[in-house]
Amino acid sequence: MAKFKADFSNVGEGPGLSVPDGDYICKVSKITVEQGDKGKYLKWEFTVGSGEHKGTKIYDNTSLTPQSLFNLRNTILACGIEVPKSAFAVDTDKYISKIIGITTGTREYTKDGKKKQAVDVVDKWRAVKGPKGWGRVNAKDDVEDELVGEETAEEEVEEIEI
Repeated sequence: MAKFKADFSNVGEGPGLSVPDGDYICKVSKITVEQGDKGKYLKWEFTVGSGEHKGTKIYDNTSLTPQSLFNLRNTILACGIEVPKSAFAVDTDKYISKIIGITTGTREYTKDGKKKQAVDVVDKWRAVKGPKGWGRVNAKDDVEDELVGEETAEEEVEEIEI
């Protein structure tokens, strides 16, 4: 038998329904390149930055297949980075610690004959801090004059075959 103290004050809910449906201001805490059945994708880890669920991790994937790049584009825009309508050198290190707004929703599915629920990121948006707190700018909106950071296709980057 073991006896010890564990501090759970900053521990999130873990897998499953970690947060209720709603809007959250998060920080991009980790991005990894993963291989799936349909090709490579980026696995994003967001950390909720305020409120009752502060510190909770929320996950999202952005496929690197050509037909799905709109999702990656919208995620990068939500991070406050301009995305040109041309070839673009993606450097995931530049997105770490960026503040992003996300909206979550609950999805039901069946696995091994059992009904389960999962939290999905259903929208990503640019979070901008103003005098009354955090505001929302949709990633799809034309907000180029407010965006920060710039990247070009000419930058040297590690090639990821997609």
